[in-house]
Amino acid sequence: MNKTEFLDQLRVSLNGKIEADEVTDNLRYYEDYINGQLRLGRTENEVITSLGSPRLIARTIADALKEKQRYVDMADEDAGWRQTESQAGWRQFGRGTEEQGDYQAGAGMPWIAKFLTLPRWLKTTISVAILILVVAIFVVILQFLLPVIILAAFALFLVKLFRDWLH
Repeated sequence: MNKTEFLDQLRVSLNGKIEADEVTDNLRYYEDYINGQLRLGRTENEVITSLGSPRLIARTIADALKEKQRYVDMADEDAGWRQTESQAGWRQFGRGTEEQGDYQAGAGMPWIAKFLTLPRWLKTTISVAILILVVAIFVVILQFLLPVIILAAFALFLVKLFRDWLH
């Protein structure tokens, strides 16, 4: 398969599954990628083989866009806000290098919506880290206040004992 056949199969596989401008963006991305690899000295066949099936790539792109939209919709429901892709500065799966420019995953989104778009393992790690931080702060505060509380309780005990002794 050559570059033209690869891009044609990718176009056919993406048409109807995602919006036309996304199809164009993805085709331009893969064409630029292939051309860049050719300039680095790789053969067209090597590059196309390393990319894999254009149908599988198209399915991955469509699934990624559906998943991204699911998170955006979930954030809309939870946070009561609406943000379009262009406002968020999102770009298609697999891109976002400095060459593409304005990639900012979730730029302008509320922090809870950004948190919801993180992978589960990262959300768990962040949650555990926050819990450990809260417990550590509580322990530090308790270490400082415990001697004060003990002294205050002892002083109150002595005052009560002295009052009972006087009466």
